[in-house]
Amino acid sequence: MIDYAFVTIEQLRAICRVDAEDDSQDDWLERLTAAVTDYLERRLAKRIKKREDAYVETWSGEGGTVHKLKYAPVESIDDIEEIVVEDAATIDVTDDDQVRLESTDIAARVHLLEQTFWRGVLNCSCTYNPGWEAVPSDLVEACLLAIKLLWQQKDTNRELVTAVTVQGQTTHYALRKALTDPQIDDVLVRYEDLG
Repeated sequence: MIDYAFVTIEQLRAICRVDAEDDSQDDWLERLTAAVTDYLERRLAKRIKKREDAYVETWSGEGGTVHKLKYAPVESIDDIEEIVVEDAATIDVTDDDQVRLESTDIAARVHLLEQTFWRGVLNCSCTYNPGWEAVPSDLVEACLLAIKLLWQQKDTNRELVTAVTVQGQTTHYALRKALTDPQIDDVLVRYEDLG
């Protein structure tokens, strides 16, 4: 199972009505889990489950004091390891007088209180660990429903749920069509950053 999966093999077997002791379908269930999880993270533009490895985001400073992070949520300031602005010392993220975090389930922003993100080209970076420690139950249910829908079509989609990577972008075929279920869409739209 991928290390950032937020559903268990037991949940998958139950929702797909596979005998709890039957591990012969686990490889297929794990492939579906990886495909659906990757799709959901790309669609929502966020890491859903917190990972062991931190994410390093680099951007070009524009002279402002606020930067919207690429991934959300960032559950606490403790999830930010460091913020670096070129030609300046590393920002002390533990100092409430230097940095403030504003994060929701949809977006996360860091605010510098005593400095700006200086203008430059790829001169700013933030090392942080986005994602939920405990993934919201409605996202877990949406993931399980998506896997169940794909499972029900497994005989026709088995060859279509293969990953193709081109220039670092992975595409899983058959997912878009299978994941247009209104129940799944209703959940995902609550977590999409539309602004």
